[in-house]
Amino acid sequence: MIKIDIWLLENGIFQSFQVQGHAGYADKGKDIVCSAVSVLVQTVYLSLQAVPDCQIEYQDDNKVKCRLLDYQSQYEQEIKGISFFFLNGLKLISSKYGQYVKLKIIGENDGTS
Repeated sequence: MIKIDIWLLENGIFQSFQVQGHAGYADKGKDIVCSAVSVLVQTVYLSLQAVPDCQIEYQDDNKVKCRLLDYQSQYEQEIKGISFFFLNGLKLISSKYGQYVKLKIIGENDGTS
């Protein structure tokens, strides 16, 4: 099972997330659930890197950890959009493949559920 924990700020921007495990939907290399989660995680990472002056901490070993350290307020809407995209993608995957993905959202209070 893939376990995903996301910590959200009050404005809907994620503060950090971590992802660990293997879905077990299919053999490694053929697992569409793992692939979907991996694509979302990598897309969020690359999207944040493209935001000017956005500082992130990213670690990819046995578990992926990403933390938003700082950003300029003029880019808040862009970062909020990236967070919204990521969260909705993970919600969709966990709703369709709930037995393979456990999504835990900490601090969600902006009505995006």
